[in-house]
Amino acid sequence: MTTAVDQLSGIIDRILFENNQTGFYVFIIQTKKFGSITATGTLSSVHSGQEIHVEGTWGFHPKFGRQFLVQRYTTKLPSSVAGIKKYLSSGFIKGIGPVYAEKIVDFFGEKTLEIIEENPDKISDIPGIGPKRIAQIKESWIDQKYIAKIMVFLQEKGVSSTYATKIYKKYKNEAI
Repeated sequence: MTTAVDQLSGIIDRILFENNQTGFYVFIIQTKKFGSITATGTLSSVHSGQEIHVEGTWGFHPKFGRQFLVQRYTTKLPSSVAGIKKYLSSGFIKGIGPVYAEKIVDFFGEKTLEIIEENPDKISDIPGIGPKRIAQIKESWIDQKYIAKIMVFLQEKGVSSTYATKIYKKYKNEAI
């Protein structure tokens, strides 16, 4: 018996569980169609505030109830101020936690991610952010972009997100 594959899109509201060794996540997605849903799967480099498109099936966990079981996914950077704050507050960019995420997004607004990508030295315009923190932010941003590139490449080749995560964890920057 085959189970139909469904597709959902939304914003990652929060990560409930993450296993760094296996890449297994349990997270909440805010969708327009279903509202708040719990999703599970092996993913790499997902963070609160990101827009996500998932393909998979619905399942039922005896303790936690109905869940969406992710088989494939793609993510996009958030575009709203609230989404950018949540995304940067998640701590995946070294040098930016909730306090600095608030400062940076309040200063640059919807252009924040564009500034970090194209002209991160402008962050020095914000009082209290020095060159050491900016260097940390630059390096971490580049690392995260590369991880995302590897995951997209592998998934485009038909590799499931579960195996793509395992490949990345084993081969790191040599995965492609």
